[in-house]
Amino acid sequence: DASGEYIVGRVQAGSPASHPDSLLRSGDKVVTINGQKPTPSNPAETLLNGTTGKKVRIKVTRNGTEREVVIKPASQAAMSGLGYEDWVNTNRAYVDKRSNGRLAYLHIQSMNASSLGKFYTELSTKTQGKEGAIIDVRYNGGGFTAHIVLSALSKKLFLHRTTKDNPRPYSEGIFRGNSLELPTAAMINQYSFSNAEIFAEGFRTMGLGPIIGEPTSGAVISTYGSSLWDGGSLRLPAMGIYDLRGENLETNGRKPDVYAPFDLNGYVKGKDSMLDAAVDSLLKKL
Repeated sequence: DASGEYIVGRVQAGSPASHPDSLLRSGDKVVTINGQKPTPSNPAETLLNGTTGKKVRIKVTRNGTEREVVIKPASQAAMSGLGYEDWVNTNRAYVDKRSNGRLAYLHIQSMNASSLGKFYTELSTKTQGKEGAIIDVRYNGGGFTAHIVLSALSKKLFLHRTTKDNPRPYSEGIFRGNSLELPTAAMINQYSFSNAEIFAEGFRTMGLGPIIGEPTSGAVISTYGSSLWDGGSLRLPAMGIYDLRGENLETNGRKPDVYAPFDLNGYVKGKDSMLDAAVDSLLKKL
């Protein structure tokens, strides 16, 4: 805070600080870390340096009472993964509240096998009872699965099934495989790269719904690697990618239907203008 004291702002879900046996809480005032008081000249990051996986004793004041908490700090890589999951869950809750529970939110982290598996799982678990879904590929670095994702989004309802235990009809496409069969909107930004940009082009060409956000970077070209005799390596272009009008996707980013730039000032106050635009665009479609 302004006086130089360290106060817990929030506890990251799934982090060591959230463990029941070493629970920190928002508002805890940090008194010492391994017996040393954190100060502007001896900050907490210095006291925690090199402690990943080791027991750290943190003395805090909570409601006027001191208590000691023992934590094994997580690595930066682990915390980055937890931060991503927290960001997705925050976005999902925001969309749910903004749409009054009508819309689902799915983020695809990368166009690879693991992200595809997660996408398939969320098709079944996060879209139940929803009227539409926002498919977010912002910060997606690309890969090779855009055509598979698009195939799941483009399937049309053609048959219903029921069971004696559950008379509510469900889709033949969902019963037999992976299919969404709901109105959708997509989200992109300048950090949507390569195969994520191909996804955006396919989403538009197939008429799956509005695209919201910022233009992509235009980093779409197939390359291959080659090793050099001195131990170095280089990558060379091997294949061009063009839309059906003949435009090269390399250096020509995909543009959104609804331009919604990221507003940092609003974001830090709890308002997400990009998600607002996506929700509004899809609700209009419904």
